[in-house]
Amino acid sequence: MKVKCIINPIAGKGKACKAWFRLLAPLSNHFSDLEYEFTKYKGHATQLAQEAVEKQTDLVIAFGGDGTFHEIVNGLVFSKTALAIVPAGSGNDFARSLKLPATLTSLTDVIFSGNYQTIDLGIVNNRYFLNMAGVGFDAEVAQRVHQRSLTGTPAYVSAIIETIFKYKPLEIEINIDGVGTREKITLIAVGNGRYVGGGVYMLPKADIADGLLDVCLISETTKGDMMKTLPAAYFGKHLSHPKCRYLKLKEITISPVGQEHSAYAQLDGEGYTDFPLRFGIAPQALKIIVPK
Repeated sequence: MKVKCIINPIAGKGKACKAWFRLLAPLSNHFSDLEYEFTKYKGHATQLAQEAVEKQTDLVIAFGGDGTFHEIVNGLVFSKTALAIVPAGSGNDFARSLKLPATLTSLTDVIFSGNYQTIDLGIVNNRYFLNMAGVGFDAEVAQRVHQRSLTGTPAYVSAIIETIFKYKPLEIEINIDGVGTREKITLIAVGNGRYVGGGVYMLPKADIADGLLDVCLISETTKGDMMKTLPAAYFGKHLSHPKCRYLKLKEITISPVGQEHSAYAQLDGEGYTDFPLRFGIAPQALKIIVPK
């Protein structure tokens, strides 16, 4: 079995490197044909994944966060090369959707089990994403997280609090099945996975293999209402809020109205500004190792 490990040395402020050095020996002992490489610049993980596909690699093991996995799936999509992830970033949200174990020892057991599932990927403007994309509040949170020296939950909590006080509602145009509407929103999340922002249970009905995108739209709210509602979102209890709408669909287009240069979007936690956002779904696009 030919295996390639791709490690993002700066993911999780060095957490991915620590995970790699702890797993180097057990992985080397288990896989006789094992190569590894560290990413060196933005987009490098996609290039390394594409090279692995060209070499007919059986499995890519990715060490990093959701942003690293985002790059890698854009190199693996619709190939025979499977993916295993070692979550070692700030949010690790897609790992939650996969229900991966928290300890490296248990995670190694999952990788060695070779239990594969073929899952969907989201698409936006011909780029694939693994977990979730967002416009508005969560995109601004993601931007602030990358400016923090903190990692994990503390980074997201501090970024969320700052964003609550600084965020201004965004006017957008949404087009679904050729029907366009315009409104002011707090956020709109479009996802394949269920979690965002370091554990916010934003899309509790999402299924990574149902051939559909899940969409949560929260209309303009007050800052006070946001502070009351946000804790509920950590448990997926926000869907009953009168300002919240939840949809399952295959295509949606989102365009900021008159604010293209000041609006933010995020794809798997990474900044994105190529508006309008034209979303679709790529069914059965990626082979990935999951717990039994």
